[in-house]
Amino acid sequence: MAGRKADQPNPATARLIVTYDDGTTAKVHPNRPALLLAMEREWGVSEPQKVEHVWWLAWHGLGRPTGDLDKWLETVASIEGAEEGKGQPS
Repeated sequence: MAGRKADQPNPATARLIVTYDDGTTAKVHPNRPALLLAMEREWGVSEPQKVEHVWWLAWHGLGRPTGDLDKWLETVASIEGAEEGKGQPS
């Protein structure tokens, strides 16, 4: 893929790993077409431009738990990017 550095994750296999305060985890594939379209409609961009966009993708991709992004973030310990097949099991 032209233009992608070797240390950058492959967008087709990228995922977000959400770790909650209680230690449970959830996985989100942020490049799903429906999720990217929802982000474009919400924010007017099709790629994350700031950290809030990444957190919104994780929240929206998990079905908008709690119904409120800020309330949900209060239960989240971390949100990390990973590439499918590397790091934590899929």
